[in-house]
Amino acid sequence: MKNKIEVCLKDQNKRSLVLILPGGGYAYTSKREGMPVAKMLNDLGYHAAIYHYRETMLKSDDLFNEGVSLINELKLLNIDKLYLMGFSAGGHLAGFLATIIQIDGLILCYPVVSTKKDLIHQASFDNLLKVNDNLEDFSLEKRITKQMMPTFLWHTKEDKSVKVGNTLALYQALIKYDTSVDLHIFNEGKHGLSIITKETAFNDNVADYLKENQRVAIWTTLLKGWLENND
Repeated sequence: MKNKIEVCLKDQNKRSLVLILPGGGYAYTSKREGMPVAKMLNDLGYHAAIYHYRETMLKSDDLFNEGVSLINELKLLNIDKLYLMGFSAGGHLAGFLATIIQIDGLILCYPVVSTKKDLIHQASFDNLLKVNDNLEDFSLEKRITKQMMPTFLWHTKEDKSVKVGNTLALYQALIKYDTSVDLHIFNEGKHGLSIITKETAFNDNVADYLKENQRVAIWTTLLKGWLENND
């Protein structure tokens, strides 16, 4: 592999594993959506791994092929189920991988989804695609089939970086094929909130970050219930 995988096992017992794909506009992988999330998942009773997929700036097919190889390697470990969890542009990568290789569940947090002009997060696709790629081929909502696995989605209406319409477009595609899907839309909250703990605050003003986003912070509790129901 050209990029790094960081494995964070809960213990030596056989458990389900969640592979985390942090956001970063396909330019980098956010630390705020990496190790703090892995530790949270360990606390919930799951193995976790972080895919640092932008250490080498692979483009489209090369990146997807590496992701598939990584998932196949993880399946060889002593684990139960395998879930993908993506944030922002990492949500796009997780969702795309889920349409080309079988996993047990998909968790997308304020994901980049659509290439439609009124929804697109242009910088993400600029960083991902090769010159000869057809933009529309990378719109997740157009790739959904009846084979999609159970999916957990959340977003905020106030997100100005990646519009909430991305998640809504994906939700509509999923229910078209009667996919098992949980959708949570929160009114307040800017882009990139991560798990809303003191470790993931945007800056030194931790108290305001926690107070302003306390309603959104419930998403991790909702995720816990979803995982327990699917595991």
